[in-house]
Amino acid sequence: MAPVRNARVIYKSHPSTYLVPGETTQYDASQTIDIDNVPLNGGEFILQSIAVSSDPVIRLRMHAPEFKGFLPPFKIGERMEGFGVGRVIRSANEKYPNGTVLYGVLGFEEYAVRSDIDAFMPWIPMQKPDGLTWSLYVGAIGVPGETAYFGWRALAEEKAKTSKTVFISVAGGPVGTFLIQFIKLKHPELKIIASAGSQQKLDYMKSVGADVVINYKTEDVGAVLAQHGPLDIYWDMTAGPILGAALTNMNRYGLIVACGAISGYSAEQPPPVFNFNEIFQKSLTVRGFHATDFFEEYYAEFMREVPKLIEEGKITVLEQRYIGMENAEEALLSVHTGANFGKAVVILSDDA
Repeated sequence: MAPVRNARVIYKSHPSTYLVPGETTQYDASQTIDIDNVPLNGGEFILQSIAVSSDPVIRLRMHAPEFKGFLPPFKIGERMEGFGVGRVIRSANEKYPNGTVLYGVLGFEEYAVRSDIDAFMPWIPMQKPDGLTWSLYVGAIGVPGETAYFGWRALAEEKAKTSKTVFISVAGGPVGTFLIQFIKLKHPELKIIASAGSQQKLDYMKSVGADVVINYKTEDVGAVLAQHGPLDIYWDMTAGPILGAALTNMNRYGLIVACGAISGYSAEQPPPVFNFNEIFQKSLTVRGFHATDFFEEYYAEFMREVPKLIEEGKITVLEQRYIGMENAEEALLSVHTGANFGKAVVILSDDA
C-alpha cells in the first residue's frame, strides 16, 4: 500500500483573544504516512481517527509556556489535541489488536503512531450498541456527558432533594443540554432556568425540558432570575457578569457548581467576579471540579446508564458535524463564538 495523506491541524501562534484559522492554527495536508511499513515497537500501534471533539477547554492550552494553567500548553508547530475515538489499524501491542476502538486524547490528525501510555489518561477500549454512532463517544457519552453526570451526581444530587430552582448557564451546549434532560429525568419537580445566546438554542433547550430560557445577549439576566428565583443551585460554565447575576439571586445556603468560565477563555483579561459578598452574606457553597475528579467513582455507572438512556430516546443528542480535517479549525472556533448548534465534532471516518 502506498503512503496516504495524514492531514492535521497544527498550533501556529498564541492567540490573544479568539483563535484565527490560518494564523493561530493551520490546516496542514503536506504529511503522509506509510501504514504498512512505518516501524512499530512492542508497545505501539497505528490509530486512525474516527472523530475528534472540539471543546472550549482546548482554548486553555493555547498560551505561552510561561503562563501556568492547569493543562499543559500546545507547542508551536506541533499538532493540536482533543478527546476523540480512533480505530487501531495496525498493532504491535497485544492489548490493542487490529480493529480495537479506543477513546482518549487524540491529535487533530488523521493517523498517528501511538503507544500504550497516553499523555493525559489511559486508553479506554470502547464498545457501542448498534443503534449509536461513534461520534457520541466524544459528546454525550464522552467528556461533556461525563462532566454533567459526574458533577451532578457527586455535588448537586443531594442538594436537589431539598431544592426548587436550578439555573444552568451555557445551557445550549452539550454539557448544558445533557444536564437539562438528566435533571428532568431524576428530579422532574425542579424548575430549570437555562441561558444561551441564540433563539435556535433557546428553542432547543425548551424542547428538551428547560422551564425558563434566557437570551443573555438580549435580556437582562438578573431581572429574569429575580422573577423566577431564588436559585437553589447554579451550574456555572461562564463566570463573568452571569455569575454575578446568579450570585445576587441565590437563595440562602444555595450551591454553585463551577465547571467552566468560557466568558474569559478568549478574553485578554478574565472578567472580574461580581457580587462576591453574596457568597458569605448568604452562606453559599461554591464548588469547582473537573470531570476527572470523579472518574473512578462514577465512570462505570455512567457507561451502564447513559448509552441506554440515549438508545431509549430519554436523552436526545444534537450534533454539529464538521466533515474532514480541513474543517477542524472552523469547529475549534465555533465553540467560542457560539456559531455551533449542537456538539461540535470533527468527523474523520465514514462510520462515525
